[in-house]
Amino acid sequence: MYNCECCNYSTEKKCNYNRHLNSKKHIKKINLCNKCPLCDYVSHRKENLKRHLKSGVHKELLTNLAFLQKNEMDDKIIGNLKNEKNDNINENLKKILLEQENLKKMIPKSSGNTIINNKLSINVFLNTQCKDAMSIQDFLNQLQFSLDDLTYTKNNGYVEGISNMFVKELENLDPKERPIHCSDKKRLQFYVKTPNKWEKDDDNTNINKAIGNVQKKQIELMYLWDKQNPGWENNDKLIMERLQIAKSVYGGVSNIERNKENKQIKKIISEKIDLDINIITN
Repeated sequence: MYNCECCNYSTEKKCNYNRHLNSKKHIKKINLCNKCPLCDYVSHRKENLKRHLKSGVHKELLTNLAFLQKNEMDDKIIGNLKNEKNDNINENLKKILLEQENLKKMIPKSSGNTIINNKLSINVFLNTQCKDAMSIQDFLNQLQFSLDDLTYTKNNGYVEGISNMFVKELENLDPKERPIHCSDKKRLQFYVKTPNKWEKDDDNTNINKAIGNVQKKQIELMYLWDKQNPGWENNDKLIMERLQIAKSVYGGVSNIERNKENKQIKKIISEKIDLDINIITN
């Protein structure tokens, strides 16, 4: 009896089996069944794929991919930190003073201007009602995640995984204690609590850093998974699971993919921390 496990096909005749192996249906399906999810390796035999997944070449590729992606993320974070240190403090101060002066000039002339009133109301609300909110740094430092969170990311992907970790922790806090609020969901405009004050998060700088911080915590969970699954490198099922975890945790490889995914994360977060102007102004 000749069997094709991938197509669930059986025959007693070798000629029929050979004909099946050359059929378009089999070739199309075998590419899906016996294709390595990490590289372009494809085999007509399941045994060959198993051998490939255990090979030194594949394991080295897996290790290098994780190393490169981790370095890329670390380099980006380090670059952001360097840029912060190189910011001109005097220029920032001038910008703040100029903005305040412009607001003073506009208020008497635009008493009916909803946009200005809303902006002022948000600032007043945050600095009075939310003055004791946790800072974004303290919020990120106290985040605690488990392997259940890693499993959720594996099953649902990078965007849903990161969003879930953010949202569930924010929802555990009273709205006035949260370190992040969204004032405009359409434009993804956030306000973030720093150690000393509330700040408008121009260009989503703080939110993007926070997303990177949560991703790093997921990478740490990957190493915990490795410890709790000793010898996974020699187990076909665990190898495939580890690959899926890595793909979900690291997300898109290119900057374009990652920016798109991070924008989706911010949209999900904004829905949960949207400031209700009607409540603020009453």
